[in-house]
Amino acid sequence: MKALISGLIAACLAGCASYGQPPKAAHEMWKPTPTAKTDVNTALKQCDFVDRLSAGPQKIQEQAMCMRGMGFSPDFSSYQASNCYGDAPAACIVYWPQGLTKPQVVKPQTTAPDN
Repeated sequence: MKALISGLIAACLAGCASYGQPPKAAHEMWKPTPTAKTDVNTALKQCDFVDRLSAGPQKIQEQAMCMRGMGFSPDFSSYQASNCYGDAPAACIVYWPQGLTKPQVVKPQTTAPDN
C-alpha cells in the first residue's frame, strides 16, 4: 500500500512539475535523427523557420517538411492545450490545425508517417 501511495505522489509531482510550463522553442523541439545533415540551428535557418503559430498552417507544414527532410524529428512532449494559446510557438499547430481562426484539439503525431 505504501508503494502505491508513493507511486501516486511521484506521478502527481511529475505531472504537476510540467503544468504551466511554456512549450519548448523550435531549437529545443526538433531533435536530430541519425540522418541529420546539420545542427538544428543551421537547419532552422535553411528552412526559413518562423517559430510562431501566426505563421499559418501552410507555412508551418512547409517548415516541418523541410526539417524532416533535413533529418530532424519533432518532440511534442512539452506542447499541451494549456500552454498553446495566443501567438504560441509553431508546433502548437497540433492543437490549432486550422490556424488561429478555428481552434480544435487533435492528438499530436510524434513520428513521421510511413510513405
